[in-house]
Amino acid sequence: MQSRTFSQSSSQSKKNTGIRAAKIGAALGARYYGAYGALAGGVAGFLIGIVADEVIDD
Repeated sequence: MQSRTFSQSSSQSKKNTGIRAAKIGAALGARYYGAYGALAGGVAGFLIGIVADEVIDD
């Protein structure tokens, strides 16, 4: 059985939230702006997801 420290699980949570938001951002960007929109939406979604997770944790 693996034990995790708080920082590892918190870091994993931020990453998972960021990836989920990146998928949504990429889908929206691709729908409205094509391939470059998907890339920009994915990056923006990832960053927004990390920030949102940080705000929710506090």
